[in-house]
Amino acid sequence: MAFTFYIHGELGNQMFQWSTGIALSKVTGRRVNFKVAPGYSLRLGEYVTKLKYLPDTDSGSSFLGQRKIFHSIYSVAKRLPNQYFFNENNLCYQDLTKVSAKLFHGYFQSWRYFHQFRNEILNEFSIAKPSQQFTDLVSSLPDDFTGIHIRRGASGAAILAEEFHGLLDSDYYQRAIQLNKSLGGSTNYIIFTDNLEKAKKTLQKIGLPDARIISPVDTYSQVENLQMMSLAKSFIGANSSYSWWAAYLAKELKTPPIFPRQWYMDPAISTNDMLLPEWISVGFSKFLNEESVREVK
Repeated sequence: MAFTFYIHGELGNQMFQWSTGIALSKVTGRRVNFKVAPGYSLRLGEYVTKLKYLPDTDSGSSFLGQRKIFHSIYSVAKRLPNQYFFNENNLCYQDLTKVSAKLFHGYFQSWRYFHQFRNEILNEFSIAKPSQQFTDLVSSLPDDFTGIHIRRGASGAAILAEEFHGLLDSDYYQRAIQLNKSLGGSTNYIIFTDNLEKAKKTLQKIGLPDARIISPVDTYSQVENLQMMSLAKSFIGANSSYSWWAAYLAKELKTPPIFPRQWYMDPAISTNDMLLPEWISVGFSKFLNEESVREVK
């Protein structure tokens, strides 16, 4: 029996959805189909020539302006029994092999869904045809560097609501940098950001005003930017699925990647299943300044 996974959100979200769908197909023997949710665009285009099962065209683009209709249908469908429609009701891992739904909708932001197929995923998520701009930028990077992702929000539909996600303050980056040093991480920093001017202000506060910055104006695409981030030998991430994938795709990390312990403004939203057990989380506010071992069930 086949099942369908909705593809929605930005690049990092879609990578989670694709990986989870493929892993579930392999484990259960059921065929998986992917459908771009109306109002969204397929962000995996540069992987499409290698990725299996994805739609040949961006079916979501023809439904722009119909998102309200989709969500009206979705609000009804999510109340159906789970043999028809599975709607992820939290961000913690759930055993999908016990769900017989025909349609899956969610973010599925946990390594537990697909980690057993990591080698295949790493192979699939490589750029099919890198641009010359990407090749030149990669050749200019040092062999050993610490990548730091400073997410500050760009503009338009992709901007993240500060009230929900939160933006990491300079205290987090200062503490993460010191921890990274103590672990033996490189002090050669490459900064990756979605907002050049705001990132510069953060770098002034944390004492790295001259660090090299790579922003959207320097790269051909989000995918190529992500691939460059994954070349880091040490990595300090933001509370972002984009950051998460940079660390997961990295094949030559010499130190554990560092992420914020609190991922959303609301501490009640559990993300216990998001970070791999060997990754490190750091508190970043006056309420989270005591380091402790993160519990992994």
